[in-house]
Amino acid sequence: MGSISIAGLDLLRHEVLFEQRDFRGVNWTALMEALEKANSPRITAKALGDRKNNGAFFREFLSGRLGSGRPPDSGEGAHQAERLRVFIVVTGSWLFERGSDLTPLQLEGDCRCRIYHLRFRLNNNDLFDELAKVMKPLRPKTFNLLTPRDLRKAIAEIIEDLGNL
Repeated sequence: MGSISIAGLDLLRHEVLFEQRDFRGVNWTALMEALEKANSPRITAKALGDRKNNGAFFREFLSGRLGSGRPPDSGEGAHQAERLRVFIVVTGSWLFERGSDLTPLQLEGDCRCRIYHLRFRLNNNDLFDELAKVMKPLRPKTFNLLTPRDLRKAIAEIIEDLGNL
């Protein structure tokens, strides 16, 4: 049996603002507090000085999630190794500071994962997105979202894709 978890990252501040594991419903109060903090104009001098590591923070977080739950060498571990992990990454278009480390995520073998990237766009011309470079080895399915209808279509396609596994 699988589990569901959700995490909200603030790449600028290098923080996990929201995390909820094995849940049956979203803790909306905590999620809204995290969104308020993410939208706050306050930022530390350390975070400003560390801007070139924003991509590395995202890569290390994703790598940690991909590496977590690696099965032990046992009969049960072999069963766990077959379990598919699904990630839905929700972002806007994102450009990193010039000179940032955008080294793609390094994979050892098959990650047994499926990545969906829901990228909210401001208009048809804002196709800049350097987060995709970091995730490229995972071959994410990217959805460019301009309207609520685009979001509904993306969710329907994700559900259909997962239903066909």
